[in-house]
Amino acid sequence: GRMSGGVNQRLVRQFRMPGFPLVLVTTDVLQEGEDLHTFCRRIAHYGIAWTPSAIEQRTGRVDRIGGLVQRRLDGSPELPPAEDLIQVYYPHLRDTVELLQVRRVLRRLNRFLRFIHRGESAAGTDGRAIDAARAMLDELEDMPPIQGELESAFPIEPRSGWLEGALGADAVTVPDWERQYRHLEVLWRGLCEHHPIKLVSGSRHLRCGELRVGPAELAGTEARDTAAHGRMQPFTIGLRSQVAGDEILIECESTVGLVDLQADAVVDALMNALDGGGAVKLCVDPRVGKHQDRIYVRRDILFDPDATRLADVRAMFGSTLFPAARLHAALEDAGLLGTSVD
Repeated sequence: GRMSGGVNQRLVRQFRMPGFPLVLVTTDVLQEGEDLHTFCRRIAHYGIAWTPSAIEQRTGRVDRIGGLVQRRLDGSPELPPAEDLIQVYYPHLRDTVELLQVRRVLRRLNRFLRFIHRGESAAGTDGRAIDAARAMLDELEDMPPIQGELESAFPIEPRSGWLEGALGADAVTVPDWERQYRHLEVLWRGLCEHHPIKLVSGSRHLRCGELRVGPAELAGTEARDTAAHGRMQPFTIGLRSQVAGDEILIECESTVGLVDLQADAVVDALMNALDGGGAVKLCVDPRVGKHQDRIYVRRDILFDPDATRLADVRAMFGSTLFPAARLHAALEDAGLLGTSVD
């Protein structure tokens, strides 16, 4: 017992690790969504992914802005030597078919980079199968990485200073927000003229309101009480930036209610209510309360003061608010709606 305890203590002292690991070994589980660049600067692909995008995803866990290598090299007056850059390794046995696999992957990576930058044709892309007998007869040259700057499909004027990071105020387009807000106000007033909207709250870019939805709009639902008396259906309508691109969107959103989407009865009721009702963009805020998900209908269209008309906004409004009201009525009739956020 004494010897065993002594050995264990020595092992603990011998293998005690610092505050972060020196080596991290992982499967594909860390291929996406994890940032390892803060303390990492080398990648070893032990096991080759076949597609260039998968290889780039794995390397991209370390090759990121603000990483260890960039922090060390920022402000350096000279180009750093190759060994100071991020190192990417492809370990393999040269006397086996692994050599052919690595050569094929590196060739595809170079072709992929040229394709996305220069727009070269993808014709002649290698297939998945490797003819080992034929490939062994080819010259076993190394596949050097691409050096230097790649050509963009959108040429940049050298005098602009963009490549050196010298962006002036004239390089940034600022939207005319006052004009956007004025046009939104015009559209909002036009919408209120066609519908008896009750304004709940509002700002320059967003309006929150309610509209009583009556039997005509709820036609076809099985919720007889709701269809007979109608209900005040809430909604928001306003401007937001597009996720990708410079365009502005006008968006309408209307809440259906709180439900438990893990319950089969709720899913069945939603599918039945949506069947034959046209295209509806049904969205979910998962688990906003205990066993509750908020579901709502949302639609958006491009917003341009010169092109967006009241008819466009009315169509967006109707295809958001009335489907949400019908879904609410169907779920309420089935007793599947929650009443509060816990």
